Amino acid sequence: MEKEKWRHTRLIAFESKIGAHLNPKTLPRSIERYMPLNEKKSVVSDEIKKLYLQRMAEYNAKKAQNAQPKVVNLKRSK
Repeated sequence: MEKEKWRHTRLIAFESKIGAHLNPKTLPRSIERYMPLNEKKSVVSDEIKKLYLQRMAEYNAKKAQNAQPKVVNLKRSK
């Protein structure tokens, strides 16, 4: 049912774009090219996953270090 709603929305958007007074060379050739509905899953390599996890760990460590309360010496030196 969700996909059918998307098809309906896509059809309305496509027809409104085609019906406008635009340069025909810039218009999409088909409704599928205008807004594809097929779900493509991107594949992320293990190397990229490791790099992401490493960078996130570094970021979290820095963030935790900066969140530490700073010690302020209130004694005045003479």
